[in-house]
Amino acid sequence: MFTWFSEGTEHRPTLVTVELLDRGDGCEMVLTHERFPTAAAMKRHRDGWSQIAARLAEYLQKRAPARPRG
Repeated sequence: MFTWFSEGTEHRPTLVTVELLDRGDGCEMVLTHERFPTAAAMKRHRDGWSQIAARLAEYLQKRAPARPRG
């Protein structure tokens, strides 16, 4: 959990929570970003986080060890 503020949040603090949940042979990341000053700021950050999460997933899939079949 951490606070985030930038020009995109009108320099107001927002709250970011990152949870990693065990999912057997993998994990699930739940990212919650809240306390936005406007709906437009929320949408911009949602779009940005979605891109970041997709890039992270792609990176991790390339680095994951091969799983045994069978």
